[in-house]
Amino acid sequence: MHPLKSYCFFLTVLTTLYIGSTCQGEEVDPLGGLRPMMNVPSEVIYQSDFNGLRKTKSTGTKTPATAIDKTSWQPRQSTRWSVVDGLLRGEQSTAEFQAKREHHHGYEPRIKSLTTPRQFIAAFSVRFNDGDETNLVPLIEFGHHNVRLKFSKSGVVLLADHEQIQLAKTQQVQLKSGRWYHLLAERQADEFVVQFAGGPTLYAKHKSLAIPVADDSDGLGIAGTRRGTVEIDNVTLWSIKSDTKAKAWIETVKTLTAQMADPVILPKKKNGQKNPSRNRQIPGETGDTSQNKPWINAFFVKNPSADADGDGILTKQEINQFKETRKN
Repeated sequence: MHPLKSYCFFLTVLTTLYIGSTCQGEEVDPLGGLRPMMNVPSEVIYQSDFNGLRKTKSTGTKTPATAIDKTSWQPRQSTRWSVVDGLLRGEQSTAEFQAKREHHHGYEPRIKSLTTPRQFIAAFSVRFNDGDETNLVPLIEFGHHNVRLKFSKSGVVLLADHEQIQLAKTQQVQLKSGRWYHLLAERQADEFVVQFAGGPTLYAKHKSLAIPVADDSDGLGIAGTRRGTVEIDNVTLWSIKSDTKAKAWIETVKTLTAQMADPVILPKKKNGQKNPSRNRQIPGETGDTSQNKPWINAFFVKNPSADADGDGILTKQEINQFKETRKN
């Protein structure tokens, strides 16, 4: 497809997404006019405004919850997800499930997209409601532990390589309960850029970003606050024209690179080191884990995506759960 036609196609898809798409009536254009700055779109791989059903201010009418499309979305840690009021909504696992677990209780809603291309353009809106911030959540990631946006009340940090490298950070976007965040993220090879509507643009270039995540875990992943809820809306995922960049990218990346700080290598966790947080039971305190069993650690190295809650500690329960998901 000619580049001009490709861009017109992209605008047509965005127009379709924008018309009548308001994140519960908040905005006419939920992405705040964001457009891709690095990649050239190829095909729409996934698009949903989750039935376009909205809670209307005039009548207060609510639509009934419906099941999610499990060919496109995979809930994690038995957290509960449904489509309700025109939103993809998640909440923590049941008390019964939590009581039976020694680890990975599902205290925060987690979900993974099953259709995100390895190299992509991704537009979506998300908000985190109530609950508690921890040292792990809330977060948005592309590839399990590959590139991650960690939200906090002090700002957002862009992490890579199993959260061992901090590539960028901003205080312009801060965690606030009930606030909509409208993002457009792009990845190609070892480069990643994400734009926040009305906010900053974060850019990173690092060799670890080009390494595929094992076991098809390259997709968009979202985790909410501890014991809170998370809502997702207006998701569109595009594949891209590989080895092709937007015409203005050469000049744009010069500007972005000039604003970048040097990567920060974060201290690695030593065996037995824990990061406790409020209302959190420490994974790995008891039982066989990657911290005390070499064979589990070897499995972890080969299958990093088996670490279901992203805490850097793999348990036998997670291995069993990981193997079960591969059977289904």
